[in-house]
Amino acid sequence: MGKWSARILSILFLTVLVSMLFVPVRQEPLSVVYTVIGIMFSIAMSQLMSFSFVDVENQDYIDRYRCQLSSIRTIFIVLFVISTILFLLLPYDWKFHWKIFKFDAWAFECVSFCYSLVYFIVNFISLVKLKDEIEDDVRKSKYGDKT
Repeated sequence: MGKWSARILSILFLTVLVSMLFVPVRQEPLSVVYTVIGIMFSIAMSQLMSFSFVDVENQDYIDRYRCQLSSIRTIFIVLFVISTILFLLLPYDWKFHWKIFKFDAWAFECVSFCYSLVYFIVNFISLVKLKDEIEDDVRKSKYGDKT
């Protein structure tokens, strides 16, 4: 829960910063970014489903890898659900202003979408590393350690 709290706080801080810097955020680019998020989510889910542990004999490895895949899948799903909710709220452009403190809904959505994109990329890299680990373990178990 601590990681999610840090993520939310960083998104809120960046939103306030973008809102206060008067960075113009329009609805049209946000729709395009959401489309990219949807495509990345679909690719991520297909990649997650393609993992196979048929050649892995060690049950401890299987359990560890499934736990890692489950964690990555959860993050993909949560970020996509949040992005979808925010996308549905795009027509409502509300702003909050108190003294120098400003908060713009579209800035929040923009920062959240960008955060999701970056995190999807980080998770794709994690998937590649995990696949490499699995392949290394399978090769070691089949052919022994020949390094």
